Amino acid sequence: MSKQTAEPSATAGAEEKTATGVVDPPTAVDGKALRSEHKEAKERQKGRLGGLDRQTLTNLLHQMLLIRRFEEKRAIANTRMRWRKECRQNR
Repeated sequence: MSKQTAEPSATAGAEEKTATGVVDPPTAVDGKALRSEHKEAKERQKGRLGGLDRQTLTNLLHQMLLIRRFEEKRAIANTRMRWRKECRQNR
């Protein structure tokens, strides 16, 4: 039998949970404040990329696409390996 332990009361940025592990409903969110925060974050991101030339941005995009393709291929390979493993176990 496994021993159950309570989760920490405050986790970095996570919602609070009750003793039963059920997530409490989120508190009311001010839509205007949320949109404002989103706009500010977006402007900060633009500022970080604003000083880069077109060639550097193109290289970054190329690297991101390569990473995405690799992750997609890896996910497919992992799925295939899981299928093979299940097929071997069911013999």
